[in-house]
Amino acid sequence: MGQNANDLNDLNALNAPNALNAPNAPKSSKAADLAQVPRITSVQQRQALIQNNRLVVIDNYTDWCGPCKQCAPSYAVLSGKYSKSGVCVMAKENVDDKCGGWPTPVRGVPCFHFYMNGQFLDDEVVTGADISALEQTIERLLDRL
Repeated sequence: MGQNANDLNDLNALNAPNALNAPNAPKSSKAADLAQVPRITSVQQRQALIQNNRLVVIDNYTDWCGPCKQCAPSYAVLSGKYSKSGVCVMAKENVDDKCGGWPTPVRGVPCFHFYMNGQFLDDEVVTGADISALEQTIERLLDRL
């Protein structure tokens, strides 16, 4: 048949129910995670988030950007991990929607903006799909609250 016993055992291990519980397995569906990240559609909505939360993280993205699409599920997981009403909110804003009112030009996507206690933190901008740098920045800023 061309397959040896070890090949079949490897296949069976991959298909076993416990394989889904492995440390690298996704914790929830991508679609569900993405649906829970608030999407900013107006300057007023952005301002309300900034005024009502101590830390605000905004993912400035576009629909046509490959790295934006690639990091979106990880951003959604971070949102589930760190978002807490009144303390921290993570949202998304499509720069092609041209809501305007950005504190600094968005020169590349994805670009993550941070606001703490109502103030834009221009020295904390993360540009590019570096989820590790994004999470480190979030943790550092939460420690400062």
